Amino acid sequence: MFYKKNDLIDITNYLAMKSFGLKYFASEQTSQLLIYSKKKYCLRYLVLERVDFDIKKLIVLISINSIEWKKIEYKYYIDKDLKIIIEINIPIYFKYIKLNYKDNFYITRSNMKILVTKFLGLIVSNRPDGFASRIWAFLNAMYIAKKTGFKFGFVWPRFDDVGGMISKKYITIDFEENIFDKNFIQNHSYTCSRLPQTHSYDNCLGPLSLKNIQKLPFYEDYGHLVTCCIPLYELIFDIDIQEYQYKLRQIWNKLQFSY
Repeated sequence: MFYKKNDLIDITNYLAMKSFGLKYFASEQTSQLLIYSKKKYCLRYLVLERVDFDIKKLIVLISINSIEWKKIEYKYYIDKDLKIIIEINIPIYFKYIKLNYKDNFYITRSNMKILVTKFLGLIVSNRPDGFASRIWAFLNAMYIAKKTGFKFGFVWPRFDDVGGMISKKYITIDFEENIFDKNFIQNHSYTCSRLPQTHSYDNCLGPLSLKNIQKLPFYEDYGHLVTCCIPLYELIFDIDIQEYQYKLRQIWNKLQFSY
């Protein structure tokens, strides 16, 4: 998982579940677990333990209204505690989940967890160059996060990690632990989380409005990457210039640096 433990909520105990043995569903003999939530959530992970079936044959379907169902693509891995972590490739809202399997299988509340994020997604600042460019993208990402309800995160690459993109002859920058407060790093740094990045550093931001940022699918699986080190109102049309400038000063003054 690339999320922090504090980013996730286990909602399993708040869900209703009903299990069906081998029956015919859509003309196929299938076991099924039906899961229902009163609230709408954005699904991120299913965690299974003490299961004895071929996970590759598990079919995950979700719905908002229990009428229209969407089959979900996922990847999975087994962690050090032998738990099966099913990671949803693209976050998607649900109120209903169906787990279908073409044989008998045993999944209950006692051996399953359903994890959702506390927030809609991540807004992640990530630049590999000098301090000025990094910190401007940093402030821009914090502003977007505050305006949209996303969580702010950052990646602070070391020069050894950027594959020769930047020459050490021209730029020297310190490690994040020597710049930012320890608690701030624990809460917001994703430098070691191996966040997937499918877009280049040059592609500053996908959506060009604050409203679009909140719509699925996101620019990246986890949310949006922010690399722009220019005023955001030059990119995002629904930003108020005076409010943006005022908020950036506030954000800067409250930034938690090391001392």
